[in-house]
Amino acid sequence: MLPGPDEPDALHPEWVSVRPPKVAEAGFSRGFQRVDNYRAPAWPDGPVPQQEHLDFWVESIPDAEKVAVALGAVRAGYQRGEAGGEGFVVFLDPVGHPFCLCRS
Repeated sequence: MLPGPDEPDALHPEWVSVRPPKVAEAGFSRGFQRVDNYRAPAWPDGPVPQQEHLDFWVESIPDAEKVAVALGAVRAGYQRGEAGGEGFVVFLDPVGHPFCLCRS
């Protein structure tokens, strides 16, 4: 899983980035922006569609679930098939975005 967020930029407090420890080697970072009047997406479908979906490939879904839950995630009420039986489990982040923990 990615490390915690960088410190917010004093000039742009509505933005925060999450970067892997060696961002130059990884070649990516994720930027997040605060949105006024935010409405969470409804999973799997609903009036507000998902804005993004991340898959995190992990060696152990149960071990990664402990980390995700400690950070505020919850298992989604809807799972395709038996949770984990498809090789992944759907979670919702603290503001409702779905993501998957996938068995590598």
